[in-house]
Amino acid sequence: METSKIQDFYKGARVFLTGGTGFMGKALIEKLLRDTEVETIYILVREKKGKTSHMRIDELFDDVVFERLKSQKPKCKNKVEPIAGDCSIAGLGLSITDRQRLITNVDIVLHVAATVNFNEHIKLAYNINVRATRDVLDLAREMTNLKSIVHVSTAYSNCIRDHIEEKIYDVPVDSSDLEVMLDKMTKHESELYTETLLGEWPNTYTFTKALAESMVKNRGNGLPIGIFRPSIIISTYKEPVPGWIDNLYGPTGIAVGTVSGIIRIALCDGEKIADLIPIDTCVAAILASTWDIKERHTKK
Repeated sequence: METSKIQDFYKGARVFLTGGTGFMGKALIEKLLRDTEVETIYILVREKKGKTSHMRIDELFDDVVFERLKSQKPKCKNKVEPIAGDCSIAGLGLSITDRQRLITNVDIVLHVAATVNFNEHIKLAYNINVRATRDVLDLAREMTNLKSIVHVSTAYSNCIRDHIEEKIYDVPVDSSDLEVMLDKMTKHESELYTETLLGEWPNTYTFTKALAESMVKNRGNGLPIGIFRPSIIISTYKEPVPGWIDNLYGPTGIAVGTVSGIIRIALCDGEKIADLIPIDTCVAAILASTWDIKERHTKK
């Protein structure tokens, strides 16, 4: 069967994925395994509630989103290798052995991990959304076969602006200085300072995602890297099954609440556009962007 240039790009590829146990991560894993011939997907997975990274991957594949894949490719899970780590810990919580394994083997990096809690504590939001981005970039710079990196951001990282272009905007604070300051503060002190620190940004999520983009600009110089900014992600449109979602965030929660009769009225602005995008559209765009980044970088 004839394959596309994008599928050819992923044939034999070894992908490092952060955020693999989340909504978008699951969809990316499923699409990569079903529609490409990747060699290996290394997934950063933290131990949670007494469960090892391997146990969590086993649970991951119990999700209904993988049913079609498992029926078509029963041995697909053999291509997935969990890497014990944690984006909230410096250096991604990687062991020396695992770090070296990634440096030696990986050629594509998909940095999806983030805390999407709008009002996450500023210290944790910074560590996961900003410091972990720096750690991924530093790791990628050491990779001997690196072809492409995609950093998944959000369309709302620059929500303080009326018009947003496809460029990285400056932020009013230096990430390194902020990290030093937060490290010196107690949790309570940082809570008191958060509102002042955010400035025009409405919450710690959008603020730290803006800082992460700035980190990519400053730390990713010379790397084959791109930023992907999705808007509000909703359930699948078609693939692998219509209507799949694993959470009740945002519009999905509103829809379920409305259908069940719990929500009967909501304050809305009828003049505004609901920027919603299906997860399978996002995944296809991310995988295409990864290929495009490699093509553009090669031509430089």
